[in-house]
Amino acid sequence: MKKVKPPGYWTLETCKESALSFGNRWDWAKNSQGTYVAARKNGWLDECCKHMEIKKGKWTLETCKKDALNYQTRSEWHDKSGSAFGVALKNGWLDLCCGHMDQLQKPRGYWTLKTCKEDALKYKSRSEWETHSGSAYGKALTMGWVDQCCGHMERLGNSHLRKLYAFEHPDKSVYVGLTYSYDERYAQHMKRNKILIAKKAQGGQKFIKFDQLYPKDVAATKEQELIEEYRARGWTILNQIRAGGLGGSTLIWDLEACKHDALKYGSKGEWARKSAGAWDAARSNGWIDECCAHMDVRKLRNGTWILEKCEEDARKYSTRGEWKDHSATAYGIAWKSGWLDQCCKHMIQVRVPKGTRTLEDCETDALQYGTRSEWQRNSLPMYKVAARNGWVDQCCAHMKLTRNPQGYWDNKELCWQEGQKFKSRSEWQKKSHAAYKAAARNGWLDQCCQHMAKKKAA
Repeated sequence: MKKVKPPGYWTLETCKESALSFGNRWDWAKNSQGTYVAARKNGWLDECCKHMEIKKGKWTLETCKKDALNYQTRSEWHDKSGSAFGVALKNGWLDLCCGHMDQLQKPRGYWTLKTCKEDALKYKSRSEWETHSGSAYGKALTMGWVDQCCGHMERLGNSHLRKLYAFEHPDKSVYVGLTYSYDERYAQHMKRNKILIAKKAQGGQKFIKFDQLYPKDVAATKEQELIEEYRARGWTILNQIRAGGLGGSTLIWDLEACKHDALKYGSKGEWARKSAGAWDAARSNGWIDECCAHMDVRKLRNGTWILEKCEEDARKYSTRGEWKDHSATAYGIAWKSGWLDQCCKHMIQVRVPKGTRTLEDCETDALQYGTRSEWQRNSLPMYKVAARNGWVDQCCAHMKLTRNPQGYWDNKELCWQEGQKFKSRSEWQKKSHAAYKAAARNGWLDQCCQHMAKKKAA
């Protein structure tokens, strides 16, 4: 938090010197708040701002137009030159000043079948169009124009649908595969498949697209049929693995894949957290017990804990807190069953018997911390002892006072300075509630928030 300058610190000369660093009042107020406020309170603004290009109240239509030319959108103009924008808005000059700017929001009725078709031509797939031009896609969807607008697009598959493709070469060798996106799959092969890269370098390679979409359980069969069809016609098959790999990034979790993945983890909870895809597949297919046979099973087969099992589990830990944090199930059963003392006999005694703490103990402990909240957060048991015995003020005498005294914010200048730290009213209210509340109570809110960007109505 910035230190407040003492009364009389800012003189006319120091304010003039500060003002010379800025070209307009807006920049001065924004970047050197203390100086600007002092000049305004003492009536020195006009004298300090003589050198500035445009004085308050001197925005004309021509100067607003000239200023607006520095920006590409209305929002940018509003954010970076609020005074000029405000004058233009107040006088109804916005359309005149903003004629050169990009129009981000299309006027009502803009999206017709013709404009939707033109917009759709910029994209290669329906999903890409929806992502990058949602308003046009939404209108086409509502009006039933999507098929007409998307005639030129590649129809992409997904995690359930795949398409066939083939790489044919002049020496009658062929590679057959499945994918959901021809462009992505082609790019992947040209980066990773050394055989296809070498064949392409020899020239004459053709990338054949079979546009029919197949469900994933049918697609593997169709791929094998296409391979056999090529083989029957005398083609050499370049595929190095059997047909059925679905292409794309989806991993098919069968029993073997799930068992292999489960071996990386020591418990079911860890497996479920760190490999959700494999866990879900195993759970859906009833393979959990088979996949987790190697794991450390903490529950007995009948689903109950016994005293011996809790004692065995407790011996892994040095304190009750550690046991509770790392094996909550066993700790909870021991606590409910009244076995805690028996299970924790070997553990280090951390708690001090009630009533043995003295004022000197609390004072010594409190000296490690700079504020009451820090002490309470990091040494709660000692803080509670001090609070219970009425020693808190005595123990905290060395600490910094982090809370402002009552009535501190009933000062307009302090509220104004505090408000300048934030970009919106909601941010101010959230991060400095007391100052915000005082400004609202005293009717200073609008003045303190003049520098803030106003949100546009939806």
